[in-house]
Amino acid sequence: MEIKHLKELQENPKMYGYPGIINKPLTESEISRLEQLYNDGKQFPLALKELLFLAGDLCYVLEYGTHDSQRELQDYVRQILMEENKEITDPYLVIDIYGGSQFLFVYLNQGDDPIVYIARYFDKTNWIKALSYTISEYISVSIERTKQGRNPF
Repeated sequence: MEIKHLKELQENPKMYGYPGIINKPLTESEISRLEQLYNDGKQFPLALKELLFLAGDLCYVLEYGTHDSQRELQDYVRQILMEENKEITDPYLVIDIYGGSQFLFVYLNQGDDPIVYIARYFDKTNWIKALSYTISEYISVSIERTKQGRNPF
């Protein structure tokens, strides 16, 4: 796959200062399966596909939790939303979970490099908010944090 949006992630596959922490990709067939499951067979936005292709199994600037697969991660978040009587009606994919109370996601119908959103499971109102970054911007900022010796989260 040619990388258009996430060149910085492609050029920095190892966490700066921690060369043993290396991104682990998903195969194109694994990505296609996720598209079938979470986007009615339609292709994901290009930046999201690149993220999964470069670091869909492990990404040093994102937290996937203790889940064994992207599908397990996606289903985990959807289960909590159901338990909390919350719903995201447009197609989406979770790209990060943390703290047991929130997650980051992108809508799958907002262009090739969609905005990243944060959702907080337990907030009563305004529980979804847009961050000021697209996927590529968010990943670049997070990589830069690691280069500065800071936590990428």
